[in-house]
This record gives sequence, structure tokens and C-alpha cells, in this order.
Amino acid sequence: MWLSGICISTKQKFSDTLLKKLARCCSSCCLVYTDRKQRHKELAESFSTLQAKIEDTGQRYTIEQLDQWHAELRRIDAKEPPALGTLVVLCQNEIATAEGQPESVVPVGRYKQLFANWRDFHTAT
Repeated sequence: MWLSGICISTKQKFSDTLLKKLARCCSSCCLVYTDRKQRHKELAESFSTLQAKIEDTGQRYTIEQLDQWHAELRRIDAKEPPALGTLVVLCQNEIATAEGQPESVVPVGRYKQLFANWRDFHTAT
């Protein structure tokens, strides 16, 4: 180690590298969240637009209109990200508990509960 500061200690290099990696990881997480938020906003707008089209027709509509709306609904559904299986199970467990059906609750491990919002696990938890 040089006293004048020309040579940086190994400990200092490690901590700088670690901080840079953490900063990179955090920024990528924020970008992923922003992308998901934007995608959710676009999907919500698409569903609202379709609902407005349906309501604009009034009480009477044709089979052709129904077919068009159904096709548009499928196109919107295709843009949705896949459901996170463990998260769905956790939600179903909450519903079963709220409805007083403890026999319907599926046990889910703590690790899977902790990361269910970010990672998809095998649905048979």
C-alpha cells in the first residue's frame, strides 16, 4: 500500500466493486418495476377502451360486434404477463381463510411466500 494514495487497498477495491454492483442491481430493479407499471397502465387503458366500445353500442348489438369484441379481448389478454402461481395460491388461501374454509388452504413455504411477488415457483407449492 502506498501512503500517497496511488495504490488502493484490496479492501477498498472490494467495497467499491460491491457498491457499484449494488447500485447497478437497484437501478435495474427500478427499471423493471417501471416497465411493469407502464405495461399495467397500458393494459388497463386497453380494457377500458374495449368496455367503452361495448357500452357505446347501447342495448342492441350484432353477432359480428360480439365476435370483434371477443377477438379484441383475446388480443389484450395475450399481452398480459403470466400469473405468478405461488402468488395466486397465496391469494386463494386468503380467500379460503376469510370464508372460513381452513381445509382449502394449501401450505406454502416461507421462502416462496417471501419471493412470491417477484419469482414464479412451481404451482404445486
